[in-house]
Amino acid sequence: MISSKNDIGMDMNRTAIAATSGALGVVALIGAFAGGYFVGRGTNQPTTTLSAPLVAIYTCTHDAVSAPSSYVLTCADANSQLQGLRWSGWGSPTAHASGVLSQNDCIPDCADGHFVQFPASVTVTGLEGLAYTWLSVKAPQAPGGPYDFTLTSNGPS
Repeated sequence: MISSKNDIGMDMNRTAIAATSGALGVVALIGAFAGGYFVGRGTNQPTTTLSAPLVAIYTCTHDAVSAPSSYVLTCADANSQLQGLRWSGWGSPTAHASGVLSQNDCIPDCADGHFVQFPASVTVTGLEGLAYTWLSVKAPQAPGGPYDFTLTSNGPS
């Protein structure tokens, strides 16, 4: 079969398009690998990060949280909670935080009471596996205290 000049040109165009598409695919593939390899090179940034298991404490809702900024201490009524926590040493055998203890004054009763805030220091210890098992709150201006809690997967008690 004899091809016309037009058919030959179309075949050459198809061949050129296929070759170009294949080459672009290879360039894209190389770019993806090179991008993953070179990201951070010269900047001391890792190209990939492996997430290590996080040390946690359990909340009243049975959620594991790591270095929480707030934490409910009384699960039944949430009338005592920690807020604005700033942790140091989280993940070590003992971690400390400073923040605020917020307690319901229950005046005239707990349903109509007001939350009163006191500066507080918090310590977690008893690291077992990836969870702390003991929490201590010191708030010298708060009535009662210090406050100590056993931490389980059900939250503080």
